[in-house]
Amino acid sequence: MFSASSFSGRKNIFPGFPRRRTRPFTLIELLVVIAIIAILASMLMPALGAARSRGRAATCTNNQKHIGMALLIYTSDNDSYLMTSSDRSRTWDDKVVNILNNQTGSHSIKDSKVMLCPELFSMGFGEKANANTAVQAYTTTYSFNADLITTTTGDAFKTSRLRRPGRSGVIGCARPVGNVSAGLKWVAYFYNLQGIQFFDGSGRFYTANLALGAVHGGERIGDICTGRCNVLYADGHSSSFAANEARQNGYYAPLAYHNQSGINADLWE
Repeated sequence: MFSASSFSGRKNIFPGFPRRRTRPFTLIELLVVIAIIAILASMLMPALGAARSRGRAATCTNNQKHIGMALLIYTSDNDSYLMTSSDRSRTWDDKVVNILNNQTGSHSIKDSKVMLCPELFSMGFGEKANANTAVQAYTTTYSFNADLITTTTGDAFKTSRLRRPGRSGVIGCARPVGNVSAGLKWVAYFYNLQGIQFFDGSGRFYTANLALGAVHGGERIGDICTGRCNVLYADGHSSSFAANEARQNGYYAPLAYHNQSGINADLWE
C-alpha cells in the first residue's frame, strides 16, 4: 500500500518542469479580477443593448410587412378599397389578424404579436388594451393614417387614387404617452398634418398631438422619442426615418398627407 508520505516525498518525474506550489487567491487579487470583469461587462452592455434594439426594429419591420400583406389581400378582395378603422363588429387590427389567420371574429391583445411593436412591448406598452377611452377598442401599438384607413364607416378610401403609394404611409410606430401601469396609451391615428409633427418651428421636439414615435434606438425623454420610426407604406414596403430627418416641408415627418395649409403633397388626387 502507498501512504500519503510516499507521494509527498516522491521525486519529480519531469525535471524540466519544476513543481509549482498552489496557494489560494488573496482578497486583493480576487477584487482585481472582479473589477476587470465589471469593466468588460460595462463595455459590452451598450453593444448588446444596441444589437437587441436593432433586432426589435427588424421584427417591427417584419410585423409591418405582414400587416401590409393583409391590407393588400383586403384591397384585392374589395375592389381596391382599404378597410375602415372600425365597423359594428370589428376594428381594423381585428380584420388584419383575421386575414392573416384566415379566421373570423375578434382577437385579444395577446393573440398576435404581429400587431405589437416589440420595442414598445419591451417598455410595457401593449400588455393591456389602450387606456385612452377615445380609442379603447384598438389592440395594437401602431397608429394608422385616418386619411387612408378612414374613421368614417362606409367612406372607404380607394387605393387607385394614390399617385405615389410608395410615399403614402398607412401605419407607423405609435408614440407612447403616459403611465405604463395605467395601460397602453397612444394617439391611435394621424391625418393631414396632425400627429406627424416631430419638431416645432424652433427645431425643438414637438410634444402635442403627436401620433407617431421614433421609438427605435435613440432615447426616450418623457413622452418624446428621439430614435427612428418604422412606417408601412401603401405599396406594402416598410422603412424607417430618423427623428432628425423629419423636416420635410419645414418640420413634418416624410409621410403622405393630403394637400393642407398651402402644402402641395401631390400624393393623391
